[in-house]
Amino acid sequence: MNAQSPSNPETAAPVQPVHAQPTLVQKAPAAPAPVVKKRRRWGLILSLPLVLLAGGAAYWVTGGRYESTENANMHQSRINIASDIGGRVIAVSVADSKMVTKGTVMFQVDPEPYRLALLQADTAVQTARLQVQQLKGAYAAAVATYRVAADDSKFQSDELERQIALSSRGVGTGTQLDPVRNTARRASEQANLAQVAVANAEAALGGDPDIDIDKHPAVLAALAAREQAQYKLDLTEVKAPANGLVYQATSFKPGQFVTAGVAL
Repeated sequence: MNAQSPSNPETAAPVQPVHAQPTLVQKAPAAPAPVVKKRRRWGLILSLPLVLLAGGAAYWVTGGRYESTENANMHQSRINIASDIGGRVIAVSVADSKMVTKGTVMFQVDPEPYRLALLQADTAVQTARLQVQQLKGAYAAAVATYRVAADDSKFQSDELERQIALSSRGVGTGTQLDPVRNTARRASEQANLAQVAVANAEAALGGDPDIDIDKHPAVLAALAAREQAQYKLDLTEVKAPANGLVYQATSFKPGQFVTAGVAL
């Protein structure tokens, strides 16, 4: 058995300090994502067209004045439809599940009563214009009459002054002046009446004898009534308020009577 002798501390080689070497730890491969995440990702991809469809969804057109949502996923708005005028439906141009664009005629209310009202309004406009033209003629006649009356009044007044002057010189008598005075007085009264007639004729023209006929208040009122009649006639065509898909088109059918403002 070989025995090892103890080392001499004085002759032993110096001992180098041992430094610890860094230990490289290899990370374990990441665990695969849970299946639920994959499902969620695919769910998002598959739901994208639905979201786009919902985002670009057109209005559902039905009858009324309020908006509501029936499908919490699609969030499609519904617009109730109501006629702005009353009358009987004579034609329907849409059907359920039919796409329409804004302004498309959906149904039509009988336009005949409103067409007759428009004809009456046209007649009223022409009548008002004719009346204003007559007022202009009356004003011109009143002015002409006043000028004649004013000239006659001046002539009779001058004649009265001449007769008074002659009478003061002893030519003629006082009784001869009475007829001249009466004539001058009547001529002055006629001139005053003619002046009042001119003022009245001017007032009938709105204070402006040169006013344009269509600017006269009576014509403006008739034109406004005609515009209202035309507006109501246009409303006999009930149009889609927005792009959308028609829903419950059976709410309006030929022969049905609709009331203004009442949802169908």
